[in-house]
Amino acid sequence: MTLDWKALKREARKLGTSAERLAELARISPDLAREVARAQNTPPQVLEVLARTSDSRAVLAVMSNPNTPPALLMELASSQDTELLLAIAGNRSTPPEVLRKLSERCHRRMADRLAANPATTLDVLEAIAERVTCLTTMGLEILVGYGDNAPCPNLDKTASELIKGMALTELIPGGAARRLLSHPSPEVRQTLSRHIEKVARSVRTEIQYHLTQLGAHP
Repeated sequence: MTLDWKALKREARKLGTSAERLAELARISPDLAREVARAQNTPPQVLEVLARTSDSRAVLAVMSNPNTPPALLMELASSQDTELLLAIAGNRSTPPEVLRKLSERCHRRMADRLAANPATTLDVLEAIAERVTCLTTMGLEILVGYGDNAPCPNLDKTASELIKGMALTELIPGGAARRLLSHPSPEVRQTLSRHIEKVARSVRTEIQYHLTQLGAHP
């Protein structure tokens, strides 16, 4: 009997495919197991099983999947496999304490994964920015894109992105500082206050005065 591999892969990715069927598909071949491991609809219990296989590519896919249980991510974070650790660093379901531990291995690739992960806490972002200077450019780009002269500055910058930008950069441009000052999120204003020494000197006193009036404290 000839199998329709394309159809089986579509079934693995399809929302609504049952956990039982996904487990069955994963047993058919390594390629299908990897497809199931990558699929955003795969439930945690199936991912748990796939993480115990000998197929390193399937395990890597499991570590990248946001449905993977945090306890499993924590367990495999003790691995010495660099690619596996990078996948865990980029997974938004990875517990903060694991991300903090991974930041101690902060080479360029690890720093990039941690910086891109929305689950990475502010203290970890600040720590890796001190050690990996390339990230300061990333932070500055976020804030420049939010400044007075940026095209459509408010359309694609979330509060978490702006907080990340302030944590990573060495300079908060004046135009961005003015916009950050009027941001509706108290956390954004508190972070601006915390990083007031990074604000461009030309507007720092002005920004600090308004933050005090608004009651924003680091």
